[in-house]
Formats: sequence, structure tokens, C-alpha cells
Amino acid sequence: MQICFKKSSGWTQPYEAIIDTGAPLSIIPPAIWQEIEKEILAEEHKIRGIVSKKDSYLSVKIANISCVLMDEKSVSEEVKIKAYLSLETKAPLVLGLENIISMARLYINLKDNEGYIEL
Repeated sequence: MQICFKKSSGWTQPYEAIIDTGAPLSIIPPAIWQEIEKEILAEEHKIRGIVSKKDSYLSVKIANISCVLMDEKSVSEEVKIKAYLSLETKAPLVLGLENIISMARLYINLKDNEGYIEL
């Protein structure tokens, strides 16, 4: 799946995103979020995964952003989501359940190794 983010002068190029149905959060790396429109909700926040080490966390800003999802055939309407803007340059672009996947239908066919999201 690809995603474009709203900028002050239109939209970003399409980016390939990891769709993580087990993650509640959407994470955007700095190379992407620095150029997009955003409403900052929290300047610095630390998020943790399942790792229990005290020093295992990702520093992020929390923001509301706008995006569109697309595939070869269609483009969604504009969607406003809460996103976690990574301060770590190596962070991947991840779409989690909160605000994106939770408002869509997710189809998974493990037998045929295929799946898709329907908004």
C-alpha cells in the first residue's frame, strides 16, 4: 500500500508503507514528516514496544496529519490521523490500527498469501 501526506503546496510523493495490524500506532520517519503539514499535539514523547528494557524506546512527536491511501486502482478520500513522528532517522513508515486500519475493512487470505484494505 502507498500513502501520500498533505503538504502546504499539495501532496507528497507516494511512499510504500508497512501495514502492521498488530501495531496501534502509525510511525512516520523524519525524512517524510518534516515536509508535511502537521498539528503538533506533544513535542517529545517516548513510546515502547514489547521490549521491557528501560532504554528501549523511540522518541517521537505526536501530531494530527492528513493523508490519502492508494493502490494501483484507487485513491482514498483524505483521512485525518494521529501519527507518531519519529525523531530517529532509521524508523520505518508504519501504518497501525489507530485511525487508519480501524476505519477500514482488512481482508487477509493466508492460504493464497494475499490481502488488502478497503476504505
